[in-house]
Amino acid sequence: MVNKFRKCFYSKMGSILSWGVTILWVIYIYYLCEGNVFPTNLNEIGDFFAGIFAPLAFLWLVFGFYQQGQGLKQISLMV
Repeated sequence: MVNKFRKCFYSKMGSILSWGVTILWVIYIYYLCEGNVFPTNLNEIGDFFAGIFAPLAFLWLVFGFYQQGQGLKQISLMV
């Protein structure tokens, strides 16, 4: 029973870590915007959002490649 739990936990570790980093990042950005750092010009707002979400997009891109590799590994073991 314990080994099943460990195996399930380790297989989902990347997803748990990615969601944790995403939630922490959103909380950080919320507190950053509370300190009147939010831009007022429309062009600056677009740049601001691009800068906020670029690290998250890269994180999820890397996680997607990792998850795809895990899926290919499972398929190759089945064959």
